[in-house]
Amino acid sequence: LWPYDVSSDGQWVVYGRQDDSGQEDLFIIPTSGEGESQALFRTPYDEWPGLISPNQRWIAVDSDETGRREVYVIPFPSGSGRWQVSRNGGRFPQWSTDGTEIFFVSVDGSMMAATVETDGDVFRSGEPRQLFEYLASPGGLGSYDVHPDGDRFALVEQSAQFAPISLFKHWDKALEGR
Repeated sequence: LWPYDVSSDGQWVVYGRQDDSGQEDLFIIPTSGEGESQALFRTPYDEWPGLISPNQRWIAVDSDETGRREVYVIPFPSGSGRWQVSRNGGRFPQWSTDGTEIFFVSVDGSMMAATVETDGDVFRSGEPRQLFEYLASPGGLGSYDVHPDGDRFALVEQSAQFAPISLFKHWDKALEGR
């Protein structure tokens, strides 16, 4: 089980759970401890993480449904309906504090942003735009966070430089006779 988010009113926890095939689905459970966990949706695809919008009406998720990871928004908590936000691949979505943008990492290593409208039951997203290049660190929900002002980011970047690792076997024998 992987916890991903808590709703802004503190009522729900979103978490992921792998099925027997290794694909992950998203579930919610009340923080009160009363009630059962509910699947947001169950598909044969890998879908994680899930982050609830500030107005608690939507959840952003990335999925491999198309054969590559893409960012989608789904009504919360019903899970019915789906709108694609990324256009050419995307991972690790995060909402802006005011819910007017979704940030995500593109497959080519760029930090992207798409404006969104979440009026009532209507969801619309604008064309994603590149903010800056970002070589995400492996693992860990994209290894970034967005400052509440939406203009600054805390990032853990993967180093483009890798130090070689050498393994010297039988070094003790090499010292014999010296």
